[in-house]
Amino acid sequence: MKAARVRAARGRSTHVLWQTQPIAAAIYNTHVPILSATLRCPSCGHAALLTMPEEACQRFYQCEQCGHWMRPKPGDCCVFCSYGDVPCPPKQRAARSRSKDKRGQ
Repeated sequence: MKAARVRAARGRSTHVLWQTQPIAAAIYNTHVPILSATLRCPSCGHAALLTMPEEACQRFYQCEQCGHWMRPKPGDCCVFCSYGDVPCPPKQRAARSRSKDKRGQ
């Protein structure tokens, strides 16, 4: 209760965190990676539902609507990590193994 009042007093909105919790829970609590993601073009805003490659990162993708070539943002491994709503399967596996390591300690 006190933490909610502190966030409200500082004017921070937590609704974005609440929206991403189910996806994050699905990623960390399952043994099978999520293979479908919605990719949103930064140029025109077009959203496309795509199947991610299971064993590799996709470095480039061309928007179906405007033709814009998407590349990963600095620090990201692929376009799904930069513009998708779900991280790529290799990153999902890495995050899951990190969470298992923390629970085991």
